Amino acid sequence: MRLRIVAICFLLWYSFGLKAQITADIADIFVFPNPTEKYTSIRFYLSNEADLHVKLLDPEGKEVYSCKSYTHSVGYHSKMIILEEVMEGNYTYSIETTTGVSKQGNITFK
Repeated sequence: MRLRIVAICFLLWYSFGLKAQITADIADIFVFPNPTEKYTSIRFYLSNEADLHVKLLDPEGKEVYSCKSYTHSVGYHSKMIILEEVMEGNYTYSIETTTGVSKQGNITFK
């Protein structure tokens, strides 16, 4: 009986705990140059392997840049964003993983 309870507890921990373990944490986000005119680079650190979706929203909330990329390993990564014709203002970037983690920040285009 005791073994059965331990097995059930393990299965519950595995089912719910595994999702927390595979959630990719995004840290050390650095945007350069900021403010910028036409391009910027977003550098970040992943503590777990993940697929990514990087988006940029203009001041009105309209998506002006979107890039999905797959299987980023643990470590530092960089995404270059180039916009040929961009209005001045504060833009919001978003880095999302397939596990649901999302980080946002601002980039100023002048």
